[in-house]
Amino acid sequence: MTAFRDAIQDEENAILFKGATVLEVGCGSAILSMWVAKQGAARVFAVDAGDVAQAARQVVRENHLDHVIEVMQANTEELELPPVDVIISKWMGACLLYSTTLDQVLYLLSGESQALSLDR
Repeated sequence: MTAFRDAIQDEENAILFKGATVLEVGCGSAILSMWVAKQGAARVFAVDAGDVAQAARQVVRENHLDHVIEVMQANTEELELPPVDVIISKWMGACLLYSTTLDQVLYLLSGESQALSLDR
């Protein structure tokens, strides 16, 4: 996780998040969303289909970031979101065998999704 944190907090990457609308796919505890919010993201959508989304919502609230981060318990195929600037995800899961979100990220990027449109 430190590699994710370091990449988000890196000065050269920080500009990607400043004022951006960000989507985290498969947010789990929403740790990436919180780091991105602390880097200045204007709005963050943290999405997870599992019950962990309820815990993530509480963690976000306890870290006083609920004014920036909206946690949603949903499948990416069910989403209707405004345009986003950045998609983040721990897409590899556990060795690409368990909890991978790669298929969801690729679906969103394919243009087939009605869930969102990417600002380019």
